[in-house]
Amino acid sequence: MKDLPVHSDKLFDRAQKRIKSMNADPEWRDTIMDFETRMLEREQVGEKKGLQQGLKTGALTLVASLKDVGCTSQQILQQLKQKYGNVFYDKQLEEFLKQS
Repeated sequence: MKDLPVHSDKLFDRAQKRIKSMNADPEWRDTIMDFETRMLEREQVGEKKGLQQGLKTGALTLVASLKDVGCTSQQILQQLKQKYGNVFYDKQLEEFLKQS
């Protein structure tokens, strides 16, 4: 722990030997690398979904705010396209307008 050397600990020595043995096995290393790659991919997908959801919430909030100040549907759609057009398709933006 804390990068300090461990002395006279049989359990620690046995664990270290097992770890070195496993790391020396190319098949095991490949399995671990595949697992880590899948975990990274899942994390990236989750981040993307979270970002999309956050942007959608922002778009819906914008729609509601613009409706509150009396903007027309066309004006709101134009604002959505300017702000979120690089993230969402026009059809999605129209749906946001209908939802709010």
